[in-house]
Amino acid sequence: MTTQTITVPITNDNVFEGAETFNVNLVTPTNATIADNLGVGTIRDDGTGFVPPGVTPDNDTPTLSVSSTTVQESAGFAVFTVSLSNPSTAATTVSLATANGTATSPADYGTALQVSTDNGATWSAAGAASATFAPGATSVLVRAPIVDDAINEPTETFTLTATRTAGSTTNPSATGTGTITDNDALPSLSINDVTVNEAAGTATFTVSLSGVSGQAVTVGYNTSNGTATAGADYTSTSGTLSFAPGVTTQTITVPITNDNVFEGAETFNVNLVTPTNATIADNLGVGTIRDDGTGFVPPGVTPDNDTPTLSVSSTTVQESAGFAVFTVSLSNPSTAATTVSLATANGTATSPADYGTALQVSTDNGATWSAAGAASATFARGPPACWCAPRSSMTPSTSRPRPSR
Repeated sequence: MTTQTITVPITNDNVFEGAETFNVNLVTPTNATIADNLGVGTIRDDGTGFVPPGVTPDNDTPTLSVSSTTVQESAGFAVFTVSLSNPSTAATTVSLATANGTATSPADYGTALQVSTDNGATWSAAGAASATFAPGATSVLVRAPIVDDAINEPTETFTLTATRTAGSTTNPSATGTGTITDNDALPSLSINDVTVNEAAGTATFTVSLSGVSGQAVTVGYNTSNGTATAGADYTSTSGTLSFAPGVTTQTITVPITNDNVFEGAETFNVNLVTPTNATIADNLGVGTIRDDGTGFVPPGVTPDNDTPTLSVSSTTVQESAGFAVFTVSLSNPSTAATTVSLATANGTATSPADYGTALQVSTDNGATWSAAGAASATFARGPPACWCAPRSSMTPSTSRPRPSR
């Protein structure tokens, strides 16, 4: 017989040890000499090396992984666990790097990382660029600072990647995701009130957010009548405003109708409805339209003043005419009734010798007349009226208009 075998039991564990060797030594031969007394046994746990048929090779090479984590913005840090699936008898070093996702640095998180090798009991100085697993260790903690701001934002993410620079792992790198949930209240929307002159052409309202938002904000709007009427005084308007992240104001423009009718101050409303990513603090913008010469107009535009001017015509009649007819006029129609008192006064003609003071009024261009003795006349909404006195050579006088709704 020329061959014999020596069998040595091998221990299978889950610790990555790399290629290890042991020796089988030949000693004290009888009836022979020793040419090679040293047999070297190499044990591999990296998936290579001989196994009997039907046996799966053992591979204890650790796999590198980085956990994902979710934190509230006020947490201070996002803590990641960087792990090896198996312990190793050799130190393993990884480089560390963050990358923006929807979260960005330095606005949402910081890149001055810290490392803990004792489960968070102590931490390295900020600015760590790598982490080392001591032999036998399977995890280290890495934390990134989180920025707690006052901006309402959607849930945002960034990543931490660990890349092997020393030691053995089945994969060269691994990445975990840090998710930051916001802790800030939704901003609120408000709309201002606007007063314009009828000649302005448009009324522009400003819609404001109470603070900067990190989210897109939208709000619908529509107009409604107050004392002003859509179609006659302004143009009905509706739509949706959009605020991009960081934008805090938008405007709504409503066309205004300029006519020659005195209407006084009239109002309409702009209503805010159905906001997204915001609440509504003030949903009602009141637009006031003035046609009395006041109210805003753009530079270079003359304010409109439809306030009527009161006038009384002069008349010449023959003594035999029976009546002297005066026309009392308003320069512009008015949406409100206007009343004037009436009084005559002597000139060279005297009452009752030359004319009478029992005045009569007609509001239908002389078709009909009031009973004698009228002391006032009222302009209904619309064109002016007139009246007459019984004799000529008189000088009528009037008080200022007294409008009433």
